[in-house]
Amino acid sequence: MIPVFTTLTVPVDGSPAAVRSVGLALDLAAGGGTLRFCSVVDDLELSVAGAEGAMVDIGTMLAELETDAEGFCRDALRRAAVAGIAARSDVLRGSRAPSIVDFATDTGSEAIVMGTRARTGLDHALFGSVAESVVRTSPVPVVVVHADDETRTGPVVVALDASACSAAAFEVALQAASARGRSLAILHVLEAEAPDARDAHYLDEAFSAAATRGVSASIVLINGRPVDELVETTDRVEGCLIVMGTHGRALVPRLWLGSVAAGVIRRARVPVLTVREPVVAGRYNGSAPALAVR
Repeated sequence: MIPVFTTLTVPVDGSPAAVRSVGLALDLAAGGGTLRFCSVVDDLELSVAGAEGAMVDIGTMLAELETDAEGFCRDALRRAAVAGIAARSDVLRGSRAPSIVDFATDTGSEAIVMGTRARTGLDHALFGSVAESVVRTSPVPVVVVHADDETRTGPVVVALDASACSAAAFEVALQAASARGRSLAILHVLEAEAPDARDAHYLDEAFSAAATRGVSASIVLINGRPVDELVETTDRVEGCLIVMGTHGRALVPRLWLGSVAAGVIRRARVPVLTVREPVVAGRYNGSAPALAVR
């Protein structure tokens, strides 16, 4: 077994989703990877509460929040030790999403694995926005986990189009499937009744790349709404993970608000791995050829 990623940043905050994300991170790092746990104490949240008239002793509250953060990190480190995974932890101060992204960059992490607390409603607005902000700004892949995500043994599902980010997502999906002995379901949402020559070319390249790596792959062509089809197809094939780019030509709009990535993250019942920027050659422990983007 080899790790899917050699170094992973994992934010922890004691929530059920964060606890679940630690479990997934342990699996992704198994085989020689390293986990970098972090917990963020946001001073601004306390300052806002004080400015709004709440009776807040900011110094005492900060000390309590730092104590809690240290406890979250200790719990995560214990789980890593039991699993035999190398890990370190840090308590960070600052705005949550930027702090997490900066920490991942500073530690040379190849991906971020984090929980999001709710799918819809007020809880999502308060907490899910942190995960979405990380997805939107992180230069490395981000795996978003819900507390109620299902554990499945089916294929890795990758959404593929002709964009650079989609090609990068394919390489990450191929690495994940290869490292964990899973098959790959390559999903393309059609803009017409049948793929055009350009679509057919990169889909054939993807299938060939998987075969070269010894990964069993299938191509799923479907018409419909991208979010609906990606979520429903994943459920139908019992997919264990969804991998997608966040700036696709057709599958993923360039505007984040209402985007396919946001919709899939909120609705999927398995973890969702997003890739915002093209993969740096050799970065993901594999030698899968990059798909040509024309």
